[in-house]
Amino acid sequence: MLMRKFLPVVERDRLMNNFLHLKQRQLTINEYEIEFSKLSRFAPSLVATEEDRAKRFLGGLRSDVQQLAVAHGAVTYVGVVEAALKVEAIETAKNRGQLVRNEKRKTAEEKNSLVLGAASGKKSKMVCSFCGQSGHTVERCYKRAKAQKKEHVHGIQGAPRRDVPCPICKRPGHDAAQCWSKDRACFQCGQKGHIKARCPQVQSALHAVPLQALPPPQPVDKGKGKLNVVSSAEAETSTQVISGKPSRLSLQFGRSFGVAIVWFS
Repeated sequence: MLMRKFLPVVERDRLMNNFLHLKQRQLTINEYEIEFSKLSRFAPSLVATEEDRAKRFLGGLRSDVQQLAVAHGAVTYVGVVEAALKVEAIETAKNRGQLVRNEKRKTAEEKNSLVLGAASGKKSKMVCSFCGQSGHTVERCYKRAKAQKKEHVHGIQGAPRRDVPCPICKRPGHDAAQCWSKDRACFQCGQKGHIKARCPQVQSALHAVPLQALPPPQPVDKGKGKLNVVSSAEAETSTQVISGKPSRLSLQFGRSFGVAIVWFS
């Protein structure tokens, strides 16, 4: 009576029209029930009985909630509201569980992404000391493994010939790959691959120094030798003294006499 007395007809018609088109949509069951009760006062003829009120309330629910509420078998207004609240609670719990699972999955994905990103960054900073490439260490270098395998096969099947000299140190018994001199630096120029005795600088210096001419040998004055021939008879009777330094003595003997030949220098 008070509404009819103080509320304009136009406003009453507007509110009744709102009740006729009332739907739950995004409202909760409680919000929808409050709005339903407020607007139903402007359309009393539509909710005259408990059954009409229950049908009108049920018809405004969302289709998914409506189907589950009908499955409860409620026929009164209060029963329909309680059934709708139970359905909403189940849907809310399900959605909350799904939300929690989604959050856990998202957190796990973010964690894995961070771990993979850190591992990728660490991997990109790795530089192999054998091949010089980035992305792996020397322990995982396939080129190093290949070289070691080749060395092993070479050591078994193709040992270096003992009679072939090494091209680096010129010594036999090993090849250039096994030469210890390849890693040593020359004491003369500091470069690797040769020793000081075979250093190009030393060889160049030796070829650049001219040989000094040796003076011609000086003749030795041996003097003129003196020849004295004395027979054995003269040697016995002569009182002459022959002076000088004998250099050679020759004795000649015949049947009846002997001759001594003495050379003096």
